[in-house]
Amino acid sequence: MFQNFLVTLTAALLFFSSGANAASENMVDFNLSLAGYHIGMTYDEAAAVRPFHYLQNSTSPGSSAFKAFVEDLTLNDIEMNLRIDFDAGEITRIVARFPPDKMPEMLQFMQSAQGIGENRSKELSRYDDEEIHQTIYLWDYPQAKMHLISISSVTEFATASLITKKSATDIVTPEN
Repeated sequence: MFQNFLVTLTAALLFFSSGANAASENMVDFNLSLAGYHIGMTYDEAAAVRPFHYLQNSTSPGSSAFKAFVEDLTLNDIEMNLRIDFDAGEITRIVARFPPDKMPEMLQFMQSAQGIGENRSKELSRYDDEEIHQTIYLWDYPQAKMHLISISSVTEFATASLITKKSATDIVTPEN
């Protein structure tokens, strides 16, 4: 009987001590993706999803930032073009452009995947008194934001985007 107690106590101590030393984790992990790409994905991982049509280097000297483009992609019967921004070899932003008339389908798809987003839509007046309607939905996560945007005055495209948030350590402040 004493042996059973000792074995149980030892197992409990090992179980709880390993939990105390485990690396901290977020309570909820959001593995957000857009068209198969996710924030933090490396260039090689992204290129394995589908081939890029072309790359564009940053215009800033010494910058490790560049953009990759995927054109004529169809997902869920919605035709789109993608721009994928890389910085230091990892994805920091994904922007999908699609026909504005597909906005209801895209909204339904995103809501079924993520739940109801925050509706930030608004009406604006232009200088010529024309009313412009901006349809804006936001899904806000700890490390990233997803936007779905359509503007009535832009008839060529609407956008869905996944953008990384800057952490406090990423923000550079000028020295005084």
